[in-house]
Amino acid sequence: MRFVPDYSSTRKYQTMRLFKYPAHTLFSLTLICFGILGFSTFILPPTQAQNGQQLTIQPDITGTWRRGGPDGGTLRALAVHPTNPAIMFAGGIGGLFRSTDSGAHWVECTTGLSSFFIRTIAITPSNPSVMYLGTASDRPGGFNLYKSVNGGDSWVPATTGLGFGSAESLVINPQNPNNLYLILGGTVYQSTDAAASWVLSNGGLPDFAARDQIVLAPTNPQTLYVTCGTLGVYQSLNGGTTWTPVNNGLPTGVTRSLAIDPQTPGTLYVGYFSQGLYKTVNGGGNWVQLSLPEGAVFNLQVTPGNHNQVYAGTDFGVYQSNDAGITWIQLTGGLPQILFPALALAPSSQEQVLAGSENGGLFRTTNAGASWTAINTGLFLTDGQAVALDPSNPNILYAGLQDGVNSGLVKSTDGARTWARLNTGQPSNIFSLAVHPTNPNLVLAGGSPGFRSTNGGTSWSILTGLPNNLVSTLAFARSNPNLAYATVPQFGVYQSTDAGASWTPRNSGLTDLLIDAIGVDPTNPNRVFAASGGGKIYGSTDGGGNWSLLHPGLPGAGTGSGFLVDPYELNTLYAGFRNGGIYKSTDGGATWVNTNNGVPANVFGLSLAPASPGTLFVTNSYGVFRSTDRGLSWIYLTTGGLNSGNLTEIAVTPQATSLYVAGRGGVFALDNDTCPTVTQFYPIATVPGKTITITGTNFVPGTQVFFGGPRLIPAASVTVDSTTQIRVVVPPSGTGAGNINGYLTIRAAGCPDVTTESLPVNVANPGDPSSTFPRFVLLGDTSMDGKNYNTNDLALERAFLQFQVIPTADQKLAGDVLPVNSNGSRGNGSLTTTDFTFMRAEAFGQFPPD
Repeated sequence: MRFVPDYSSTRKYQTMRLFKYPAHTLFSLTLICFGILGFSTFILPPTQAQNGQQLTIQPDITGTWRRGGPDGGTLRALAVHPTNPAIMFAGGIGGLFRSTDSGAHWVECTTGLSSFFIRTIAITPSNPSVMYLGTASDRPGGFNLYKSVNGGDSWVPATTGLGFGSAESLVINPQNPNNLYLILGGTVYQSTDAAASWVLSNGGLPDFAARDQIVLAPTNPQTLYVTCGTLGVYQSLNGGTTWTPVNNGLPTGVTRSLAIDPQTPGTLYVGYFSQGLYKTVNGGGNWVQLSLPEGAVFNLQVTPGNHNQVYAGTDFGVYQSNDAGITWIQLTGGLPQILFPALALAPSSQEQVLAGSENGGLFRTTNAGASWTAINTGLFLTDGQAVALDPSNPNILYAGLQDGVNSGLVKSTDGARTWARLNTGQPSNIFSLAVHPTNPNLVLAGGSPGFRSTNGGTSWSILTGLPNNLVSTLAFARSNPNLAYATVPQFGVYQSTDAGASWTPRNSGLTDLLIDAIGVDPTNPNRVFAASGGGKIYGSTDGGGNWSLLHPGLPGAGTGSGFLVDPYELNTLYAGFRNGGIYKSTDGGATWVNTNNGVPANVFGLSLAPASPGTLFVTNSYGVFRSTDRGLSWIYLTTGGLNSGNLTEIAVTPQATSLYVAGRGGVFALDNDTCPTVTQFYPIATVPGKTITITGTNFVPGTQVFFGGPRLIPAASVTVDSTTQIRVVVPPSGTGAGNINGYLTIRAAGCPDVTTESLPVNVANPGDPSSTFPRFVLLGDTSMDGKNYNTNDLALERAFLQFQVIPTADQKLAGDVLPVNSNGSRGNGSLTTTDFTFMRAEAFGQFPPD
């Protein structure tokens, strides 16, 4: 049985990604954006109330999402147990992980968290069971500070008195562990009761300064220092009550990092975004520049017990000084020369250092930097942007990552349990993917630039004819896979007529080239729709040769996130937007209605269930939602384990037994192996009272079977013989059984509907006795223009076929059904379709063996 998956595009991207930035610039802009906008940019959560408002969303099914990986990713925060260097914590995009065996294995420790972009980790030196976790509040309603009293096993919010924003830095007074200082949203807060409450500690600090890091003098905890963006460094000598600038000798620039010598509190180091590294030995009285190679300095650490040894994480790798900053060496020995925003030293070991990279994973040295080992097994902190399934094998899938250091492409052959890195030949973040509908070895990947593989990802070539900019959407035309479409924001729509080998622009009639999403009619490769910024909807009937504006701007809609053409209802369209949510049209795009119906309106991903008419999936900052009635109502599918604040895309296996979602933290999978599948059946759908035997898996008492689609006609009876076989009786006359169209829909409690769809009908040589046809003939697409369909062919004697006309522009015979041997008897018959350019063949069954 072949099922027809949905190959419509669901590519999403962020506005910032329309422009090309180097990796270190993107990192810095992310910090600045979070510092300025912070928590206030997000909307309310589904399960938590704020300001007296609450949105309640009930889960649909029980079960837990599993993290599918891949390993590694982007680190933002690291910490090591104060007395046991084998216990370490790592956080970043996608949550917090803990290792108790020096990084050999990692386990997720996010119980109680509702925000999963970790920014800072602090362990109480005198009581390591008490920990604090600062986040970027990447999930709507997620808190920005958490506390654990059991070593990270569980977390509770600790935000009383705090405002909005990203928690960037937290320090604990070693002489009084109840005394804490926090930078959140560019503001300094202080707690004197172990985070039970917080008060502002901003006296004398400049307004609107982007504060990134705070340090405390261990031997004199009344002395603190804080970085203030372009305004340099400020000092407090009274425990944060008042602050004064200490910038003598510092340049004008953006500060990024700060470290204090734990043995000599007057010695500090400050790193800049582009002005290098500076040092003071008199508490900021004056600063001198050090000889660290030019570049951004994102993290600084001074070795406890050895104040001459300093480490710097930069955008070109990790550097070490053994003479208090006078000279520096770049550390290699297995450590890549990429951006390292996170460093951590083991308080009880001068030899152990952790180095967390941007997109390259986590590394550890136990010999003070002489050699390094990657420690990423089970550490899932990648930033997933796209996911696509192999149409012939649901266990094979591709994922695109914002991971340009390592090409950003991975492949799994075991259902997202293990991954292999795919080398495109050059670094590139990957934001879109498409797999050829009938040739699974042909894969397209969109980044800057785009790539094409003809051997399942073993090797790649650059897409030719596209501008060297972000390829945000890729989509094959299902009914003619040689046709493919791509969108390049600011450059519009491109078409390929050779399955992606070459591309040409197709923008005539587009008034806005900032195209965000595109959808292709699964039955007509030239019928294409596009959405642009501001909710504009365009349509084309000639493959993008000419576009018409169907709607000037949907209310509240902003950046597009997906466009779907319903394969079961010809003129039904869906458009998703990051603002405005989901819109639906039932007249080919002329009119639209909002169909959020309880789904929060920040839609990132939009997808159809391949074998279940009317079933849609949506991803956003809350999780995953499913509709089984074409958007009339939605059910919340996030039941645990989906720890990501930005779910960008979803892929559904043919019978919806597994869902794969790309987001921060990589790829997440929800497996429902208890749901039914269908492997074979012998339908006699137009013979009332006949019995059909269906074989498959996971059939249970109470399983329902329906004929037809989209209007479902219940079977007269269903008998469950075993978990692998059921028998159903065709409905009697008068129930519409003579007009159903060949689908069978299997329904079980707690499972998505499983709807069979058809094999293609081969009429290239009608009447040729040597023609071969499948054991049963169901829905399939075929061009029959001007051909006679002659049932003298012995291979067709048993076939009982009807053809649903897809009308041409003149609407001739729209909706008519033309029978061939409609009584099922053997004999001659023909169907001439000279007047039609395209038809959909729909079989109502084939007689089982005599």
